Amino acid sequence: MPPLPLPPDLAKRYQELARSGFDLLQRHRFLEAEQRFDDLYKLILGAQPTGGRYHKGLPLQNRGAARLFAGDVKQALRSFVLAYTEDLLSLSSEDEANATPAGQTLIGTYDLRLEFLQRLRALAAESKAANQEPGDPEVILRKALQPSAEASVDEALGELVGTWPEVPKRRLEDLNSPWEERVFVGGSYDQPATLNGIKKAVQRAGHDAILALEFEMPAALIHHHTLLLLHSCKFAIFDLFPEAGQMMEIERLRDYGIKPLLVYQAWAPDQELRGSAMLVTLLKQLGYKVRPYSETGELGKLVDEYLTTRSE
Repeated sequence: MPPLPLPPDLAKRYQELARSGFDLLQRHRFLEAEQRFDDLYKLILGAQPTGGRYHKGLPLQNRGAARLFAGDVKQALRSFVLAYTEDLLSLSSEDEANATPAGQTLIGTYDLRLEFLQRLRALAAESKAANQEPGDPEVILRKALQPSAEASVDEALGELVGTWPEVPKRRLEDLNSPWEERVFVGGSYDQPATLNGIKKAVQRAGHDAILALEFEMPAALIHHHTLLLLHSCKFAIFDLFPEAGQMMEIERLRDYGIKPLLVYQAWAPDQELRGSAMLVTLLKQLGYKVRPYSETGELGKLVDEYLTTRSE
């Protein structure tokens, strides 16, 4: 059974909480953003009608992102797994789930055991075949962890992690890498796997990846300090989908003499960037080309090519 559409009043409240959560996330108010997305998740979970379910992937994914950037990588993992489970229950094909933000985060950022993801996929498929999809993704998660029932959910999940992610806290005054090695990395904060993928590719090329979310900044100076970081870099790479405030930095690239690499993930060869008319117009005015990629390996090649060409 596909997820039900939200009734108008609930949809309005959903959009209000989601916008507020995204705003807090982009302003580095991670604990407040976590609470906002948690409120949104509980709202949708509690409002589900008997025998029906609403899709709850967005608040779970972004609750996880907020927890991750706040440094709580273990609690973040649980939210990402629940978001992945929600995607499994809502998608027409379970095979699509690994390409979702939650799937990419679990695989690319946590290196979670693939056999566990396959277990989740099998349980979700069974529930859909029997038309018995649970309204709460915890039901599927706990079934998948039954062999580890003696441990808490978080402990059991922790045993499945290949690499725990780190979110370093840097200070602007400690930025001592050479200017020609600095690469500003921008994108949506609800896509930690994409940001992490770009960061790793930049580091493999011997450069310093500059992510604003990794720097300590006073809340009132987020805009100022982010542009200061951008101005201190020779290179800049932006993932443009989903659109989440990247225009602020992109508008200043020409002023700072930076020729950027702009990318977006495409699931089909002819898929165009799904951006606002304002973003598309800005890119056209600036004469910037946007490069599509389908998976992390292809993204890494684009980063290598960009840094090699621009460094010559």
